[in-house]
Amino acid sequence: MKKHKKMKRIAICVLVGLVGIGISIVVLLQDITQKTNRIKLHTPKLAAIKDGVYEGSYSIFPISAKVKVYIENNGIADVKIITHEHGLGKAAENIVSDVLQKQSLEVDTVSQATISSVCILKAAEQAMEKGE
Repeated sequence: MKKHKKMKRIAICVLVGLVGIGISIVVLLQDITQKTNRIKLHTPKLAAIKDGVYEGSYSIFPISAKVKVYIENNGIADVKIITHEHGLGKAAENIVSDVLQKQSLEVDTVSQATISSVCILKAAEQAMEKGE
C-alpha cells in the first residue's frame, strides 16, 4: 500500500512539473510574439546605397538570421541567406522572392513563420544600412 501511495505522489509531481513547463513555454511564446509585433521595418533609400554586397544579422530568441544583400544600380539585386536558425520557420526563406520583386523590405511575412520572416527582413535592413 505504501508503494502505491509513493508512486501516486511521484506521478502527481511529474504531472504538475509538466503543466508548469507547458505554461512557461506558452508565456515565452507570447512574449516573443509581442516583441516581434513591435518591431518596425523600413527599407533604406535604395538610391542612397552604394553598389556592393552588405552583410547583416538579426535575432529574436530563439530565431536568428544572417544575410548578404547585393545592391546594383539603385536596386536590390539579390538577398542570400547565409544562416537561418529557424525552428519551424524554414518557409520564411521564401520571403526573399517578395523582397526582390517589390524592391522593398516592407512585404508580408510568411504565414506560420512570422518570427523567422522578421529576422530575415531585419537582417537585410541592417545590411542595407551599412551601404548608406
